[in-house]
Amino acid sequence: MKVAKYENLHIGNFLISVGYYLRELAGALPSTLPTSINLTQQSGKADYTVGDLFGFLGGKCFILEFKKDQKSIAGEMLKPQRKALIDELRKNDPLKQISVISHLICYPTYEAKSMNYNLGPYCFEFGLNVQEPYDIKGVDNFIKKLMVNKVGATFSQIAQYFDLLRKCAGTPTFKSSGTLFSYNSKSGFVYVEYEDLNVLNYKIEVDLEIQKKVIQQQNIDLNQGKKNDQGMKFNM
Repeated sequence: MKVAKYENLHIGNFLISVGYYLRELAGALPSTLPTSINLTQQSGKADYTVGDLFGFLGGKCFILEFKKDQKSIAGEMLKPQRKALIDELRKNDPLKQISVISHLICYPTYEAKSMNYNLGPYCFEFGLNVQEPYDIKGVDNFIKKLMVNKVGATFSQIAQYFDLLRKCAGTPTFKSSGTLFSYNSKSGFVYVEYEDLNVLNYKIEVDLEIQKKVIQQQNIDLNQGKKNDQGMKFNM
């Protein structure tokens, strides 16, 4: 099967499957939590530092490394930045735990005329002692495990992990562009393109803080209005 030679074809098929299953699971997705898929494969510093794909779904972040088959996983240790990463994870258990739940390797397997994607901890493939190794079969099960917090890191956890990836790669800060989308029953899927994930995150935090202050002021005004109404006397 010639298509098995090309990781980018597997990435494309994987993303199409994600879109399909998100549509099927749209009603179960938290409408307040946006989703972002960032394809960093062959994108210079981002690819070298992070990997093939960085995503944010249901409040959980993940990094995926795609391989054409299970045998080709060993080639990852020929990359100096990945060898440095594994060496660092051996010395830092908290970061290793973040890696276990959020940095996954993905490869296809074939049975008869069907194909399935297999996902598991990246670091486990290189001899790190993982307390609870897991193997996810299929894109649908991957999404379901993200939604019930079985895999995936928080934004603050993935930020720590990104710092480690940059340290191991020896590269400066890079921009991570992509498309953010969220779902609600009234509008369906809403898409927003962005040029830098860090800038987008800052904007979201600022907007949420503004909304919080507006709501607090509205509650103050409402309570004050109720007090004034109670204190008013009408002469008939």
